[in-house]
Amino acid sequence: MKEVTASFARSYLKATYGELYFSHVFPSGAAYAFSTFCTTLSTLTSSSSSSSDREAAKSSLDTMLDRPLLHRLTSALSTLPSQNEHVFLSAHVHDARVSNVYVEYGPKVGTGLLPKLIRKRSDVTISEIGSEWYLFRWFSVGWIFGREDVNGREKTTMTMAMEAMEEGAVAKIDVVIDADITFRHTQRVESGSERDAASSGGTTEGEDAHGAQLAARVAAELSDGDGGGEKVIASESCRREITVQFTSPHVTYEVAQGGQALKEGPWRISDIDHLIESDLFRKYVERSERRRVEQEENEISR
Repeated sequence: MKEVTASFARSYLKATYGELYFSHVFPSGAAYAFSTFCTTLSTLTSSSSSSSDREAAKSSLDTMLDRPLLHRLTSALSTLPSQNEHVFLSAHVHDARVSNVYVEYGPKVGTGLLPKLIRKRSDVTISEIGSEWYLFRWFSVGWIFGREDVNGREKTTMTMAMEAMEEGAVAKIDVVIDADITFRHTQRVESGSERDAASSGGTTEGEDAHGAQLAARVAAELSDGDGGGEKVIASESCRREITVQFTSPHVTYEVAQGGQALKEGPWRISDIDHLIESDLFRKYVERSERRRVEQEENEISR
């Protein structure tokens, strides 16, 4: 059934966006989008970027990324400026190909809502979306059902699925990007004059003085002469494959049937190397473990 649902999702993409767009235009656009993302991320954290450059980078990422991924990355990067740290990321793309496609039928529920995984089996996952919706995913196809409909049990699953399909859909495409990746995480090292100013606030004796002198010498070796420099915290340059997921805007049934899906707005990067998916699964495992421990404690206390 996995192959059947994958074929169903691909058929939806081709019917909604066209064979040429899905098979040829989209992979090329995905490669360009990922390369642009890397450049924009570097501009956002660069010490040499002006305030206007950083604001432009923030605005670009806001348009480029799905909300959960945007919040995840900006949260991780928020501490860099106070530590004088900078992340440089670049990608020279050799190839891009579609690996997996998904379609989720249902109403438009907003881009900022991160699903909360509550049940997982080999073929089906169930997630909560906010306080009003459930997402049922069966391999490559998903349906968004209203919480009241599910809890009320007045509608059959087939009825709810048909109603969801009439509301429209969101498509997701995994693209495997083969690229030369350069990553560098650095920290700005104080200049000699800055270190002297920092150490002139008081006097030290004995071991304290020796420690201060040693720290100053190590900092000087890490810096570029007396003018300061950069300390490399982590660095890597290699050719590798990265899986980047793109999510479409919500497309109503009428728009899809009318061939106007491409006018509904840009696709957004929603996951990179399963970062968001891994977070969701990790939180699911943690909640499951807490419930297991609570159940054992309750049984012992009886």
